Amino acid sequence: MRRLFLVLGFLFATNCDATDLYDGKSLTIPQVFYKDTIYTNVIVSLGNVVSVGGGENSSLLDFFDESSGQLFISSVSFSGNIYNNVVVTIANIQSIGGSQSNQSLTRMIVNSSKNSYTRYFSQIRNPNVKLTTYFQPGSNPLWQNWIPKGMNLVAQAVDSTLTYANGMVALDENWGANILQQNFNVATNTQAINILNFSNPYKTINNAPFFLSVWNDTVATQTNSIVNDPVGMRQTPAHEVFHSVQTALANGPSTVSTIPTWFKEGHCVYIGTYSSDYLGFNSYLVDARPWAIQRAKSAGTPNFLLSQIVGYVADYDSYGIGEIATEFLIGLFGIEKSFNIYKEMAKGLNFNDSFQKAIGINIKTFYSIFEANRQTLLLPVN
Repeated sequence: MRRLFLVLGFLFATNCDATDLYDGKSLTIPQVFYKDTIYTNVIVSLGNVVSVGGGENSSLLDFFDESSGQLFISSVSFSGNIYNNVVVTIANIQSIGGSQSNQSLTRMIVNSSKNSYTRYFSQIRNPNVKLTTYFQPGSNPLWQNWIPKGMNLVAQAVDSTLTYANGMVALDENWGANILQQNFNVATNTQAINILNFSNPYKTINNAPFFLSVWNDTVATQTNSIVNDPVGMRQTPAHEVFHSVQTALANGPSTVSTIPTWFKEGHCVYIGTYSSDYLGFNSYLVDARPWAIQRAKSAGTPNFLLSQIVGYVADYDSYGIGEIATEFLIGLFGIEKSFNIYKEMAKGLNFNDSFQKAIGINIKTFYSIFEANRQTLLLPVN
């Protein structure tokens, strides 16, 4: 597959503080990623300054657009001033100081992503959102620990218009249907059962008056899911309530339905697994990331480009590869910009245009960057 953007490939600054330095003659880039290697202290001679965008630095990413011959710089220091979002041309590459292993890219992305998540989720932006939970007597008490903590964390931290969210753990559909009739103004038992669709082990009903995440504890017990899939189960509270947050951010479930599943579900898995780590349910690096990698390598998923992971089909697993891709996106551009994609969609833009508006690069460019580094990103981090 032809790569659209290279600097001899794609260039990645490794963290927000790794600002490029220009002395009037040469540009020094502290750490640059090319193919599967991070090169350090790369020095280039500049051609022309095309533009200085200003504002906050758009990403961790410096990259070269081969078609235009332009280098996009996130942040550069010159004469004591910091300039962000600068576009230049390169005259030549003077030197490359050294290199690191390909695992350095994955470690860089994970560290940057975790820092971005932690900074964001350590603050409450939606303090008045109301969370109500319903637990059928006899259901596993672990849910009573995980669900309120996971749902509250996400619903309160993300800056959205979500005003309430609900969680239910039921052992049988009639008990759950009764909850819907008593608390959500559902007229009949039959209607409530149809809304619950209790055959699913867990799901979220993402429209008013519900915004309801439902866990079928009978299925969880029959499949011994808490033991057999500990990562998957622990991430569901934050994952499922984030579906409601997505709907609130995008201003409606019909808008969310147009989002490709690698991002719609991958973003939820990212929020779910990182939140589980944040809350101490398990370790992201030890438990959750290897779980996502395993899913990304299963069900025929390696046969599909990320751009083709768009629906719910048996041919691929959107969840694992989607989490790894979302982590990559957030590691490069920050978590808040990932939320801004939905906010742009709420204004009437489609997903691709919203992605470009929120992130600052074309979705095709992101797909190309991801595919160029896909195998490296699927490496475990020690």
